[in-house]
Amino acid sequence: MQPNRAGIGVLLLLLIAAGAVEGGEGTIALVAGRETVVDWKPVEGAIRVYLPANYDTETSWPVVFFYHGLSGKPTTELLRQLTDGEDVILVGMTYTQRGEWERTPKQQMIYLRSEVRQLGQARTFLMKHASVDEDRMFLAGVSKGGWHVMGFTDGGLKGWAGAIILLAGRHPSSRKAQIAGVEGKPVYLGAGETDANNSCAQWAAQILERSDALVTWEEYAGRGHALDPQAPRLRAWLDVHVRRSVTDPRPKAKEWLTEWGRYMDGLNDDLAMYRALKDISGNPYFLACPKRTRRQIVQRMAELEGRKDVKREARAERDFKRALRREMLAGTLAEHQSAIRDYKKIIKDSPNSHFATQAIVAADRIDKRIEPLKRRMAPPMPRMPTVRLR
Repeated sequence: MQPNRAGIGVLLLLLIAAGAVEGGEGTIALVAGRETVVDWKPVEGAIRVYLPANYDTETSWPVVFFYHGLSGKPTTELLRQLTDGEDVILVGMTYTQRGEWERTPKQQMIYLRSEVRQLGQARTFLMKHASVDEDRMFLAGVSKGGWHVMGFTDGGLKGWAGAIILLAGRHPSSRKAQIAGVEGKPVYLGAGETDANNSCAQWAAQILERSDALVTWEEYAGRGHALDPQAPRLRAWLDVHVRRSVTDPRPKAKEWLTEWGRYMDGLNDDLAMYRALKDISGNPYFLACPKRTRRQIVQRMAELEGRKDVKREARAERDFKRALRREMLAGTLAEHQSAIRDYKKIIKDSPNSHFATQAIVAADRIDKRIEPLKRRMAPPMPRMPTVRLR
C-alpha cells in the first residue's frame, strides 16, 4: 500500500481528426459506442479510448481518465457499465513505468515529475484536438491508480473537476489536517468492508470533508480489496457530477427518491427512519433533488437525533471517527492498542449500531497490523539450564 504523492502514472495521446486517432502505429478509427485500442510509443504500450454511444462532434463531452491497479491493464469497462455507455469519453490509462519499482527519493521525484509532465501534455493535446469539455475533466483510479489520484487530490486537484478514488485513500504518513484547493469539488471514495485500505479511504473522506470538498463515501459490503461492479453511489456520482452536462440527472433522482419513499412507508421506528435518511443524504442523487425536499430531510434528521436510540447511533458515529483518527495517527504499539480500545468501546456501548460492525472489522485490522510489532517487542524466552549427562 504505497501512495504516490502528487503523481499520476499515465501518458495519453489522443488525436481526433475526421473521426480518427493518430496513434503510435498509423491511424486508428474511433467508433462511437466502442472501445478502441490506441498504440502509444512513448510508453511502449497502449491506452483504450471509449467514445460514448451518443457521441457527436457538436457536443463538448466530459472525460474521465481511469488508472488501473497494479496487476491490471488499461480498461474502461467499469465506468462504461456505470454510465450505460453514454455521455462520457472514457480513457483507460497506462503507466510510464509498470509494476512496482524500488526508487531512491531522487529517482521517485524524477519519475513523478515525468508522469505529471506527460499527463499535462496529454491533456493539452486532448483539449486541442478532441470534442471535450475542458472544464469537466475528471481523474479516476483503482488501487495503485487510486493512490495516484489521491496524490493529485492531496495537491488540490488544480485544473481537474473532481476525482474517483477506489480501494485507496490517504496514507497515515500524510499529516496535513486539511487540503487546500478542493473546496466544492466532488470526490468519490469507495473501498471494500474488509479491505486493508478501508481505513485510509475513510481517513481521506474525513480530511476532504474538513476541507469542504463534496465527498461521497461508499463501502462495499462483504468485499475485501475488490470493487463492487454495481456500486450504486458511484453510478449516482457519475450521473450527478459527470454526465449532468449532457443528461439531466433530476428524473433519475426523482425515481430514486420515490423508491426510498415506498421503503420508508413500512418503517415504524425512529432508528430505522434515521438510518434511511442518512443513506439518502449521503447519496449524490440527494443533490439533484429539489432544495425544499433536501431541507425537509435535513430537518427531519435533526429532529430524530434527539431521540434515545438515534442519539446513541449519532454518538457511535462520532466516536468511530475519533477512533479512526487515533488509528491513522498511531505510530507506536501503545498508540495502536489505544485505538483498538476505542473501537472496542464502541462495540460495547452501541452493539446494535452499524458503527459497531465497522469497529469490529477495524479492531481486527489493527490487531493483524501490529502482530509483527508485538512479536518484535516480546521479551526473549529464558534459556533452559543445560544438564550434562554422564
